[in-house]
Amino acid sequence: MDIKLTVKKRFFNDVYYPYLKREARFNVYYGSAGSGKSRFVAQKLILKMLKEPKHKLLVVRETLVSHKDSTFNELAQVLDQYKIRHLCSITKTPLSITLPNGAQIIFRGADDESKLLSISGITIVWVEEAAAVSRDVFEQLTLRLRGQGLKKQFYLTFNPVSEDSWLKSYFFDNPPEDTLVLKTTFKDNRFLDEDFLNGLEHMRLTNPRKYKVFGLGDWGTLGETIYDNWTERAFDRQEVAQRYKMLVGMDFGFTADPTTLVQSFVDEENKTIYVSSGFYSTGLLNQDIADRIEAMGLSKSEIIADSAEPKSIAELKRLGIRRVQGARKGPDSIRSGIAKIQEYHLIVHPDLDFFITELKNYSYKKDKVSGKYTNEPIDRYNHALDAFRYSMEPLMLPERRLKTMSKKGFGF
Repeated sequence: MDIKLTVKKRFFNDVYYPYLKREARFNVYYGSAGSGKSRFVAQKLILKMLKEPKHKLLVVRETLVSHKDSTFNELAQVLDQYKIRHLCSITKTPLSITLPNGAQIIFRGADDESKLLSISGITIVWVEEAAAVSRDVFEQLTLRLRGQGLKKQFYLTFNPVSEDSWLKSYFFDNPPEDTLVLKTTFKDNRFLDEDFLNGLEHMRLTNPRKYKVFGLGDWGTLGETIYDNWTERAFDRQEVAQRYKMLVGMDFGFTADPTTLVQSFVDEENKTIYVSSGFYSTGLLNQDIADRIEAMGLSKSEIIADSAEPKSIAELKRLGIRRVQGARKGPDSIRSGIAKIQEYHLIVHPDLDFFITELKNYSYKKDKVSGKYTNEPIDRYNHALDAFRYSMEPLMLPERRLKTMSKKGFGF
């Protein structure tokens, strides 16, 4: 098929343009959010596959469902940009794109290893958000990309969320031969809109640790305390209650551990949460808990509670707290919940001394050998913070948002 391809230099950010023809076995593009690295990899791989039709590209993310609004969308937009989408065959089940020359793009999730590692004929692998994919899965993929013919390649794109990541030791501390690495930041991307830039500026002011990774593209380091994105300040509780969405979370305890409830209000536009009210007490029976919830005027409100206490949840429903429900827990729910909280600036009312005490003391574990902090929290000073983390669930479900280039260089 004679393909009339529209490719212009203005499609590309200047920092990436020289890399259109630079490649290696391992191609590592990392840096800040909004740097344009994923768009460039999509642009480059489609051009490469149009030039070399025997390629079969496997695109990997942590889960299959996460492709639709990320890698698939990036690739589809590039096909539109090159004005060839109408010539491609696109299927939704299974998710795939076949280019006009027969080159194929397929999508898989790293969470389903049996399907991921059973695919044959792959010549290129693109691992997006590679920090969320395990080293074991990646190394299994490297063993499957071998043989004669087209050069087998890997492309990895990610934000450097932690210096303890396997990506740092694998590609930076002792990189394999034939590795290309490019770091970029949002400052390299001229296509960003004002809202995105304003969001980064808010992050810079309210969460410097997170900005280091997602704004500057530097390797993240875990400090001692988990939350530094908070301010103790009095505010008008009635005013915030009228303006913003309410969140309520609860953690059960009895003798040694307290039963805690935390009520807050979220201002999504400004990524701010007002932590307003709650209680923190030991020795509470379920009737006592129900009475306190009633006294706070929350008996008809949605309350996300610790799902490890199904009998207590059932009894609270019987006692009139009908909208209490168990939190959806998963293998990484604590860390993902913490990450969600870190997206916001917390304004904590001074009356919540128990909440402030936990914020000041909730810390990461330190590895005894390396002396570095891990990404695993210490199981202390976390009762009210666990209740608060459960309350964030409604915000997480679902996550839950150049001159004309010559075609001759690409064989068209």
